Amino acid sequence: MTEFLSDLAMALAAPWKGVAIAAIACGIVWIFEVWKPAAADPGAHGRLHNLAMYAALLLGMAALGPLYGWVGLQLPNVALIDRLSVQWPTNGFLRAILATFVYAFVWDFFQYWKHRAEHTFRILWIFHRTHHADSAMNASTAVRHSFGGLVLGFVLVHIPTMVICGGGTLAVCRCDRTFQRMGLL
Repeated sequence: MTEFLSDLAMALAAPWKGVAIAAIACGIVWIFEVWKPAAADPGAHGRLHNLAMYAALLLGMAALGPLYGWVGLQLPNVALIDRLSVQWPTNGFLRAILATFVYAFVWDFFQYWKHRAEHTFRILWIFHRTHHADSAMNASTAVRHSFGGLVLGFVLVHIPTMVICGGGTLAVCRCDRTFQRMGLL
């Protein structure tokens, strides 16, 4: 029973780290939004509302963790990029940086087309309109999404990216190992 509670506590701790990172990023950008406003500053209330929505979404996504884990196990064991380059999963600082850029490019490609589809197809717009329903656009609007929108992102962006680049060999993980060997972490 204590192992289950420990796993549950770990699963619920991850969303709060995400909310903390989003809150810090939104706070930093808020300084620039006050300094060079594009529109009237809505104040903290709207930002806090968006961050609260984000927290609820992340908790919901954490509840789906076992399903996402199962989906990950169903994906091909070898990333498509491995078929193009034998060198892709190897360690090394410069390769890790290159892999990070490739991963970001592939992810952004799918993110772009998912976003275009959300604006084009009515069924997808139903999920995406929550993001555009913010009465005062600001940095916190970036984390304002519906639960269905996040699931769509997983299916239409993350899964294809993992199939192409590999899910278990994220470039960031390799960067961490390289930094540890260099004594920087």
